[in-house]
Amino acid sequence: MTDAQKAAYEQQIADLTVKGEPDPRSWNGGTLMRARRHLARHAAMGANPRLAVDCNFLRIGDFAVATNPFELYLEYGQRIKARGPAAQTIAAQLSNGGEGYLPTADAMSHGHYSAMPSNIKAGPEGGDLLVSQSLEHLSALWAE
Repeated sequence: MTDAQKAAYEQQIADLTVKGEPDPRSWNGGTLMRARRHLARHAAMGANPRLAVDCNFLRIGDFAVATNPFELYLEYGQRIKARGPAAQTIAAQLSNGGEGYLPTADAMSHGHYSAMPSNIKAGPEGGDLLVSQSLEHLSALWAE
């Protein structure tokens, strides 16, 4: 999160609470909750945020399975399938936990609910890393 983004969330919180706490069931209450959640998540991450996740890779003949704990935006699964060494690859989502949506940069720029910073644990950089690490591990299975 940039300093400007942090300041914007802090200002949003100040604006929403100027007359006291809004009803948590209201639009403003939900907006306030998301802003606070995002700032809290950012504070908990520290200076070099990384989310450690478990992924598994399996080869059966010319077939591969790559698991991950996210609900992927389509692009990530397509990249793993298209660039991997297997004749057919399954990108199994929400395996070994549920870390939420993993949005693309394009999704983040359009502000879809599943790409809001308050609703995600990893952003597009994490998605790119997931793809590259998955391809590395799948390629290693074919090198054996």
